[in-house]
Amino acid sequence: MKKVFNSTEGGARIKGTTPIPLCDYIKEYCQETIDKSKLQPLLTYADDGDELIERVIPLLQDDIDNLDTIIKSSRIAMAANIGMANLIERKKYQKLMKKKTEKLFNKIITEAKIECEARQDFTLFNHLFYENLLKGIKKPELKHFIKLSQINYNHSTQAHQGAIRNPLVNVAIYGASRQIQGRELKAESGLIDFLKDIEIAKIRIKRNSLILKTAKKASESLRKSYKETLNLLEEYNDTKNDELLRPIIKEEINLDDAESYFETGNWAHPLIDSDKIMLTDKCLNLKTYNKALEIYSKAINLRQEAIQQARLNEKENLPYERKLLKYNQLIEEAKEIGKKGKDFEEATKLLKEATELLPEEIEGRWGYATALHHSKKLDEAIIEYQKLTDDFPDNAGFKFEFGQVLLVNNKTQEGLKEIGKAMEMTDEYDHFLVRVGEIYQESKMYDEALIAYENYLEKFPHDYKAWYNKSTCLGALNKNDEANKAQKKALEINPNLFKK
Repeated sequence: MKKVFNSTEGGARIKGTTPIPLCDYIKEYCQETIDKSKLQPLLTYADDGDELIERVIPLLQDDIDNLDTIIKSSRIAMAANIGMANLIERKKYQKLMKKKTEKLFNKIITEAKIECEARQDFTLFNHLFYENLLKGIKKPELKHFIKLSQINYNHSTQAHQGAIRNPLVNVAIYGASRQIQGRELKAESGLIDFLKDIEIAKIRIKRNSLILKTAKKASESLRKSYKETLNLLEEYNDTKNDELLRPIIKEEINLDDAESYFETGNWAHPLIDSDKIMLTDKCLNLKTYNKALEIYSKAINLRQEAIQQARLNEKENLPYERKLLKYNQLIEEAKEIGKKGKDFEEATKLLKEATELLPEEIEGRWGYATALHHSKKLDEAIIEYQKLTDDFPDNAGFKFEFGQVLLVNNKTQEGLKEIGKAMEMTDEYDHFLVRVGEIYQESKMYDEALIAYENYLEKFPHDYKAWYNKSTCLGALNKNDEANKAQKKALEINPNLFKK
């Protein structure tokens, strides 16, 4: 039975493989000298090379068509961006979002969500939102702006989908996206905030333009290379001339740029160039030879320094890498146990071992706290979640889960406080407002329950149970007219509410 080793050292967790650091694998299994002469027979054209070329030509053409789509979509989206950037500098295009308009926006957002739910297709949301918005808006300036926003959204989406199909373009976009992590380009908000705040609008336009420009530039560069390759393969396919598949132009050897390579830490290129000159040129004058020798010697020294540094890094990092492999293995085992056997007791032991192995890693700590929760070890879970929220105060998820554990442990006020903090940070947990209302209602804190229900119903107006609970709270506060209206709303949504 063959054994497969995984030496990505934590980079990839591949099922069925044995994780091992690369240096340990080399020391244990790579002791025989490599006979390079055995590689020579392999350096020939594949027997089915012609067939492979025929198959790759349409795939390459498809890639070129996809790059054309990215270029075209990026260009159109960038043009829409420029249009929006120009408009927001004009006074009549500023402060377009009035209270009445914002109310209309929210109404259309809700309607679009409901329709998506009915169709079970949430990919339609933006299409429905923009189409209904353009029908409902009358003011020309606002309509013009929304139309540009729609064009930008549609073509940015097309460019992004095309980029996903091409890993090289996707990597370029990822590089641009990393720049957005800087504070200057951060601005998470919807179209309403975009129209209300000119600074947010400028940041988002700048951010979108950066990614589109990067996608367009990468696609144009790749398209040129792909087109040249396609032409070459098509010509070969017609002529079967093997010379077409071999490099015609030899790379020019240039020692004058050696220092620029050395400055970037690249010693390999000057080493190869200087070595080639000394070995192949039989008519070297003394000046050229001495220059090549000087560059060669410097490159050798830099290579030796790089090897020593690599060995030093390996020595320093190897203990951590070994721990990381064991850590990842423990995490994966705990996940599998949790999925299959629901044996949270065993999963908790594994996760505790992982956190003790690498206490600074977040995944094990989070998993350990969660496992303690599911194992009903609530006091211990509270301690671990408290540590997580202290160490990562900007993580809303930790606060929300901490609050839930506190609620389960009958620490109602503390739990609601933590959940409240999470909800202040993001609207991701607004669905839990109905449960907050129920908790207050059970505690006969009807005013607080009403606030929770009303906030919840602003986002989820079709929950008849929430309307009924609201009517009960209003009745308890002797607000009978309002209670009747809330109950009537519940019955409109579900006429069978009181039928058994």
